[in-house]
Amino acid sequence: MRRHPEGWPNPSRILERVPLGWRFALVTAVTVATVVGAFSLVQLYRNIDHDSTDRKMLLDEFMGSLVEDIEATRDLATAQARIDRFSRQVLNRARSSVRLDLVDGLGQIVASSDPEVLLRFDKAPSTGVPYAQLPVFSPVLGRDPGTLAVWTDAPSFPDEARRRWRSWFLQMALLVLSVVGSLVVANHFLVARPLHRLQEGLRQMGHGYLGVLKDVQGAPEWRYLGHEIWRLGSDLEQTVRRLVEAQRRAMNVPHPDGVACAFPRHDAAASTPGPIVPPLAAAGAQPARPGATGDTGPDDESESQMERTYLMYKLRLLESQSPDDPEVVEHARVTWEQDVLMAERLGDLGLRSRLDDAALRVLNPEAFARVGAYLSSITDSPPAWLGLREHAIRAALEGAGVSIVDLQRRAKHVAGIWRKMQALDIAVDQVQDVFGFRLILPGTGDCYRALDALHRRFEPQLLSFKDYIARPKPNGYQSLHTHLRATEGPVFEVQLRTPEMHLQADGPDGDAAHWRYKKAGRGATRGALEKVGRGLLGRLFPRSSDGSAP
Repeated sequence: MRRHPEGWPNPSRILERVPLGWRFALVTAVTVATVVGAFSLVQLYRNIDHDSTDRKMLLDEFMGSLVEDIEATRDLATAQARIDRFSRQVLNRARSSVRLDLVDGLGQIVASSDPEVLLRFDKAPSTGVPYAQLPVFSPVLGRDPGTLAVWTDAPSFPDEARRRWRSWFLQMALLVLSVVGSLVVANHFLVARPLHRLQEGLRQMGHGYLGVLKDVQGAPEWRYLGHEIWRLGSDLEQTVRRLVEAQRRAMNVPHPDGVACAFPRHDAAASTPGPIVPPLAAAGAQPARPGATGDTGPDDESESQMERTYLMYKLRLLESQSPDDPEVVEHARVTWEQDVLMAERLGDLGLRSRLDDAALRVLNPEAFARVGAYLSSITDSPPAWLGLREHAIRAALEGAGVSIVDLQRRAKHVAGIWRKMQALDIAVDQVQDVFGFRLILPGTGDCYRALDALHRRFEPQLLSFKDYIARPKPNGYQSLHTHLRATEGPVFEVQLRTPEMHLQADGPDGDAAHWRYKKAGRGATRGALEKVGRGLLGRLFPRSSDGSAP
């Protein structure tokens, strides 16, 4: 056992030998007892002190009237009766252990609230502490003035204080026992037993038995934790299995069953690649979609131009006006929710990114600045960083003998990073697709061979691998997704697909295309264009002389 320099054992090591439930119960009981005990101790001390003060104040208040009553008496029997009455009415009311003695001029006690003093004919009391001696002028005491002696702190008051302290200690002991007992019972059923099952399940998972955590018993939080660990283990198992299958496909190694590792689609050697969608546009560019003009008439082209002009005016407004203007904030909200979709439908990804960033700058300046600062911190020059990674990717595929039909790259804009953070409820440094590459390869086999080459060149992030070729999305989307880490810089995403898959995902007629809602959004677009001539947007960018939109 590790010891402190003084030679004493480390307390933390000793506590580690105590079961978690008992540690929890003891620490909680000590904490509760310390807080409650300290508070009640101060309160008890104050109550005892206040009681003593109150009794003395009550004596002071009524003692003068008692002296007047004694001085008005004509015989000792009446004086004794008035002292007895005072004891019953005042001293009992104050719960005070006080003795009153009427002493004559010779020092003889002639009347007292304690009958035993009269029987003993004592000149001084055997117990008590002198509190006051009040002069009494009465004929019954002779020519010399007498004294009314008041004695306090008789045995009954300390006895009462001791009873209070004993009661306090008993209450604290019962409190600690009840806290420890209830916590031990609750811990056994709510913490210890589910935790033991979870530990046992994790131990069995270490031996390859993943299903034991699927149905952990106990509180909902434990069941959720067990299910999430089981799901994580299952996802990891599936990811590793798919990676192994992808590796087999890349190396043309047959699966033991002879089926699972076969290519999901026919190879490019048996077909001719279709047209390739142009690379991703840089900021401000307006790339043409393949076949974009083949199914559009003059009206569609005219309206697309109107939409583009409207979006450009919206961008100029958001980038030039103050975020404190409520009307600018409203324009930013509409842009954030609708206009960026219009830009994406038009195929102008650069315009969409600028609109997205401009809207976020107005709606949430703090988030815009924080994410922008993070983006600047991970690399001094995103284009230069992307260029280095592209060179490494091309070298890795060239070394593996895989030809590249097209290579596209992009850096996610600030608002795109913020949207990802909100959608997944993650921190900015957990976004793994800030930088991305898309490789268009001749055939399905080339996709898997390229994946193997990239995993050899870079460090793959296992839980982020997705094989949408072997298991397409419901809308038909197919691609290989993997996240890689280079020796320097953040994790980046790589997508690998064939030309057919690319047209299915990003072509105008593909079932998985992002802009298939184009025609459905035309009504909302016309309504937005009508607002150009009104409000702040109309004042900054007036309509043309013929009354049409700018």
